[in-house]
Amino acid sequence: MIFLYRIAFLPLFLLALPYYGWRMIRRGGYSKDFSHRFGLLQDLPKSKKTRIWIQAVSVGEVEALANLLKIMRDSGLFEVVLTTTTSTGYAILKKKYSEFCFYTGIFPFDFCLTNYLAYNRIKPDICVLMEGELWPEHLHRAKARNIPLLLFNARLSDKSFSRYKKIPAFFKRLISKFDFIACGSDFDAERFLKLGADPEKLSVTGNIKFDSS
Repeated sequence: MIFLYRIAFLPLFLLALPYYGWRMIRRGGYSKDFSHRFGLLQDLPKSKKTRIWIQAVSVGEVEALANLLKIMRDSGLFEVVLTTTTSTGYAILKKKYSEFCFYTGIFPFDFCLTNYLAYNRIKPDICVLMEGELWPEHLHRAKARNIPLLLFNARLSDKSFSRYKKIPAFFKRLISKFDFIACGSDFDAERFLKLGADPEKLSVTGNIKFDSS
């Protein structure tokens, strides 16, 4: 699966690059840190603490993590590397949550080389993704390095659910890489189960966007 994904990714990425680049310039917010998109994040030193890489795509997901980030920092057991995808989310992340994190950055493009560089520099012990974050290359890289993968607030929109129903084998292979899937509701859990999630790896834990308030 990952081989076919890599073959398809590059030409599609190059076709979309002009539009994507224009949007990034128009929206702004990345400045010099745009190099993170290519996996060129800071080369972090190894640590005796457990380093957790959390990817939260949007502003809402970043803000939902506030209490969790504080708890992990205060425990003294963890180092949190927090990345986000949008420029707005990154600006809020740096302004409000940097004090809770060991490092903050922008999530790299989901390509083999950029992910290879990012993993080498971040050196995570655990990877956490939020909601419907299913990046094939990112997941593949984590499992290739025997890094536990967790999905929090797991959910699928109507659009995503409809799309994945058309390619159930692809979806099942993606979610099989997760060691634990925490769904926000029974409804969300049922959708994952219908698409082939392992019930032994799935639990309904509630939505931390509400629990953290």
